[in-house]
Amino acid sequence: MYWPAINSIIILCLTVICILAFNQISRRLADKQTNLDLLKVKIDALNEQVSVYENITNRQQQQISELSRNLTTCFSPLENLEKRIEEVASVVQLVQSEINSESTEQKLYGRAKKMIEMGADINELVAECEIPRAEAELLISLYKSQ
Repeated sequence: MYWPAINSIIILCLTVICILAFNQISRRLADKQTNLDLLKVKIDALNEQVSVYENITNRQQQQISELSRNLTTCFSPLENLEKRIEEVASVVQLVQSEINSESTEQKLYGRAKKMIEMGADINELVAECEIPRAEAELLISLYKSQ
């Protein structure tokens, strides 16, 4: 006789436990859904920031490319000018070496003239001024006639 009442009480208790568990699970699920919604909002905000940064990066890359082209345009004449300066420097160096060699020759002939005026002979000119014998003879005949 007690079994149907006990069964009813057990079923009632289990039903109450199930309802309480269901309510608790429903609250947890609602909390999780709220957290999920917040995370989705944050992800959307982050995606917007990523998009903004990508746009900024693209604009900066375009500016860098333009600056690179401008620098290339600016440096091209400078490279040509540098080549021209090198050419001029080599010409200047050649002229200087020619001047130096002429100076050396002029010094030798000036020295030879002084030696002739002091009475040096052909052998002394050849030895001291390191000039060929024919030039020494020519110089002696030239300066002695003056």
